[in-house]
Amino acid sequence: MRDKKGIIMNFKITLGDWSNDGHGKKDNFIYQSDSSIEEIREAYKKGAEITGIDLSEICSEYEDTSVPEKCLEYFPFIEDIKYVSPEEFLQMIINTIYLGNPNIKIEMMKIENFNGYWTPDFNISFGYGLYE
Repeated sequence: MRDKKGIIMNFKITLGDWSNDGHGKKDNFIYQSDSSIEEIREAYKKGAEITGIDLSEICSEYEDTSVPEKCLEYFPFIEDIKYVSPEEFLQMIINTIYLGNPNIKIEMMKIENFNGYWTPDFNISFGYGLYE
């Protein structure tokens, strides 16, 4: 996606311990958009005002995978409010952005691993000893 100037904005959404000061588990999801990160953040804030749901306060404790029943009103794809998958939670974030600004275009990017992760022809490691 390109904006009026032909620029693609890449950004990531991190689920989990982004600061790595707790359990250290996280997943990063990479997206591209024709909107700036500021516009995307503002759309999220506006969408959160519309729903009255602050997603940063949901599933915020260790091993807490449940969401309030009110979430079903705005996120009907949730199958079980006692266990929300990372994919469902991610979709909740994206839907909140769209509620705040339906004109924003966001697309998830598929990122290929260069090395490791059991790639059949390049299962090698770089810099393993650099980290404690």
